[in-house]
Parts: sequence; structure tokens; C-alpha cells
Amino acid sequence: MANLIQYIALCVSALVLNSTCVFGATYYLATTGSNSNSCTTAQSNRTPKATFASAWDCLTAGDILIVMDGTYTQASPPPGKAGSVGNLITVRAANDGGAIISGGVTLRNNSYLEFDGFKITSTGGAVAALSAGKNLVTHHVTFRRCGFNTTTTTEHGGVGLSDGTHHMLFEDFWAWGGGRYTVSCYGGPGGHPPNTTCDYNTFRRGVIRQGPAASSPGNPEASLALYYASNNIVENVIALDGNQDSDSSNAAFYLTAHDPPPHVSGNKFYGVLALNNRGIGWYLDHNGTGSNNELRNSVFWKSTGGGIALYSAVVGACSANLIDHVTVGESGRAEGLWNGCASTAVKSSIFIHNATYGIKQGSSQGSMGTHNWNLLYNNVSGAYSNIPPGVNDKTSNPALIYIGRVEPGSPCVGSGEGGTNCGADLTFRYQNGVLTSTALWPWPNEERIRKEMCIDAGVTGGFCATPSLTDYVWGYLGNANPYGGALGSAPWVPTNLRSTQN
Repeated sequence: MANLIQYIALCVSALVLNSTCVFGATYYLATTGSNSNSCTTAQSNRTPKATFASAWDCLTAGDILIVMDGTYTQASPPPGKAGSVGNLITVRAANDGGAIISGGVTLRNNSYLEFDGFKITSTGGAVAALSAGKNLVTHHVTFRRCGFNTTTTTEHGGVGLSDGTHHMLFEDFWAWGGGRYTVSCYGGPGGHPPNTTCDYNTFRRGVIRQGPAASSPGNPEASLALYYASNNIVENVIALDGNQDSDSSNAAFYLTAHDPPPHVSGNKFYGVLALNNRGIGWYLDHNGTGSNNELRNSVFWKSTGGGIALYSAVVGACSANLIDHVTVGESGRAEGLWNGCASTAVKSSIFIHNATYGIKQGSSQGSMGTHNWNLLYNNVSGAYSNIPPGVNDKTSNPALIYIGRVEPGSPCVGSGEGGTNCGADLTFRYQNGVLTSTALWPWPNEERIRKEMCIDAGVTGGFCATPSLTDYVWGYLGNANPYGGALGSAPWVPTNLRSTQN
């Protein structure tokens, strides 16, 4: 019945796109199966296929493969294997988390595929989407309710999308382990064709823990990196407890590109959270053009290298970036916000308990555009450096009980632009850049996340030292979790333990 409902929904989408819709077949795969079973007999769960390699041969647009519990290798689809608009090839774990793909999934010129409910592990990249030449790129592939783990300490970690990759969707996912970038969207001047970015991809409701990793000298590390990547959406993604340890740039969320083009522009970050990471929370590091990126309704708390930083080696090349309704607190060694780009707008935001200034304008770089309706409180070196206060800024205590919202009676209530509250509110989900009325908490798939990222990985620090991810986030200031869950009404007091990670 669930499969029928899914395909009715897909067909509605297909009709809107003037496409056809075909109801496909359902096949089965099990470690106890046999590849001598034909594709016809493999449509029964009593006579499944035994390997992905054999099962892929059965699948065409609109088909579903149900994968029974067990560990599987060599799961990558053949190059060019594809569904079609409205008729995906869906590969689904029979029981979420029960089917494990060892050795990762490599995509080469694949499209209109969907993977649901897997734990995917590898000593290299858990998922790699590669280009295979001009017009031979991977696109429109979805991963839902999947965990990605890698033990590599090389360039890319759990998820690596290469140049040309576009319209990928990672929804309700979690990634942990080594690699310079645990999740990366990486284009570049040497692409296929040259100067191709990694564009129009969506990362939604993800949990990322970076490290440990070994970086070659002068190369950055980050939980999620957009490198030569534009027009991507990152919404309700959490980067936490990161062990970034490069001798160069370290960040939770990292945006970068260099001349010659392509650039890193038009990316949207909505409702994201960086909590207890090494390095900068959100870092735009650019030598070319990094313009029109948006950071909205997001929290950066306890980033050891500063909360938010925008940098360009070329004055004026990085412009018109927006920071709106963010909360930045307890940043170490640096400012809540350091700006080195032109016409940066920062408004309706909170900067509190940061190691130096709340907001600092680089003395010889860039310029601040709009800066107003912000609240800056108890920043060690003062509220501002190299810029005057905004006309409607406040310097009173925001009386935060939680890092993810402000409470009635706070001076932030109604003091943001247009009578909104200042600071972030992480209460609700984003969907394709739109704030919905659907509750974000308790965080979805918490039991699987805790099992795979903590218990199975042997990690006991950071969020793994708490009863749940929701408790970790909402109990971080020592107050009771308002969303119930494992913590109930008793406050969890953070000890700021950093984890030794696998």
C-alpha cells in the first residue's frame, strides 16, 4: 500500500511536468538470496536476488528494490543507470538501518534514483557522485533517512559531490567520521566541462560530526563545504562537536572559491546550527566572487575560531551577502562576526559572550551595508569595531534560556526588523527555503542517530554524553528540554566534552 501511495504522488508530479508515469515492479534483495533467481522470481520476497550487481540488472524506471537486513558490498549502480522524471528507481531498506552498505556508493552518470533507510560506510567516501565527461554527470539522486560514515582521512569524507553534480537531495541524513570535508559539494575549474560548479543541490535536516581528519599543509577542514558551488540550499542542518584540526581554515560550514571562475554565490542557509565545533561557525573564504549568499534564522554557538567570518582577497569581489536573524554566542578567540566583504547586511541578530567584539569590520577590506536591529551583549572587547552602532541596535541582556529561540519578556521580542524578534528561532522546519509550521523537534530519527553515531561508533563525548540530540541542543544552557524526550524536565548541564571520534 505504501508503494502504491508513493507512486500515485510521483505520477501527480509527472503529470505536472507533462511526463508519463509507469507503475513499476517491486524486487527483493537478501543476503540469503540467490543470483540464479530470475528477475521475475525475484519479485517475491521468498526468492530474492543475492547481490546488488545482479539486482541492478532488473531495475528500470519506476521499479522498487526492497533490501532485507544484512551487510552488502558493491552496491553502486552501473554507470548510466537511471530512472526518469516521475518514475524513479527506488532502492529501499526493508527496515530502516537494518541494511548496511559497506564500501560506499559511487554514482557515475546516474539520475532519478532514490536510496531510503540505509547505513552506508566506507574506508573512502561513503557516497561519491562523479562526473564521467561532458554531459555525463550525476543528477536528481535522493538519499533519505541514511547515515554516512567514513574512516578516511583524505580529501573528502562521508559525502562527496563533484563538479557538474546537480539537483541532489539529502534529506533526514547524518554523516560522521574523517575526511577534510565530511560533506562536500565540490566543483572546480578543471571540471567536465571546465568551470562547472556543484549547483542546485539540497541538504535538509542533516546532522554532521567532522573528524578526526588529517589535512595536508595549508588545506582547510569543515563539516560541510560548498566549494565552487552556487545556488544550493542548506536547511535545518546541524554541525556539532567537530574536531577540525587543519593548520589552515577550520569551519563548521565553509564556502569558498578562487579565480578563475566558477564562484560560490547564491547559496541559502536556513535554520542551520553549528554547536561546539573547532574553527569558525560559518566561513565565506573567497579570492574571486562570493556574492548574494544568505544566512538566515541560524545559530552559531561555541565555535572556537569565531562565529561568522566573511573574507575576500580582492576588495569588492565579495558583495551583497546577507546575515539575518542569527544568534552567535560564546565564540572563542575571535569576533561574533568579522566582515571583509562589500555591502554585507547584518540585521535582527544576537551577538553575545564572544571572545573579542560582537561585530568587527575589517579595517582595509569590504564595507558594511545595512547593520541594524541587532542586539550585542557582553562581548569581551566591546560591541563594535570599525563601525558605528546601528540606529536601532540594543546592548541589553537577551535573557536566553535556550540557544534556539528567545522567550517572552526578552528585550529581543519585537526589536528586530519590522517588529520581528531578534535572533534565531529553530522551532520549525524549512522546506525548499520556506519556513513551515511543521515542528522540527524532537529531532527526527533520534534513536538511529544515537545508535549509529554514538553507540556503534564508540563515542561518548559531545552530544553522545546526553540522552538525545534534542536534549543536547535545548539543554545546552542548563535549562530543561522544552520538547520532552529522554531528558524530561530535569536540566542537563553541559560539560563541553569533546569526543574521540571514529
